[in-house]
Amino acid sequence: MNPEEYKLAWLIYLGGSLVISFAWWQITRAIGNRYIRNILRILVLVLLFTPHSSAPDQLLMAPALFVTALDPLFLDDGSPLRAGVPLLKVLGFVLAIYLLFDFLLRGRRARKAEAQKMEAERQALLEASRQQGPSQ
Repeated sequence: MNPEEYKLAWLIYLGGSLVISFAWWQITRAIGNRYIRNILRILVLVLLFTPHSSAPDQLLMAPALFVTALDPLFLDDGSPLRAGVPLLKVLGFVLAIYLLFDFLLRGRRARKAEAQKMEAERQALLEASRQQGPSQ
């Protein structure tokens, strides 16, 4: 495979993966639990877009999902662990980042909601004191 064919194959694959990702995003919109919905979305994105070397002695890259699936079939010493372990590492790393950001953003949202609640209570007290008028 010459470099132009290699680039063309990757462009076709990336275009198809974007279409699949968009369709998956639309399908998972119906899932009510946001954690399950987002984890399923992350899983598909990692599976589709993680590259790995196509052969142990080559620098050419291929989707890690296909390398994991096809190595045992076509290589004598092919093990699904060759690309499967890096794929699982990437998945774990991305899920950890997602959970970290979710934790940080949820904390920020909770603090903002608490501040809004306190401001509403303060405004209600001010309004009540204005309606009572001056104390004698």
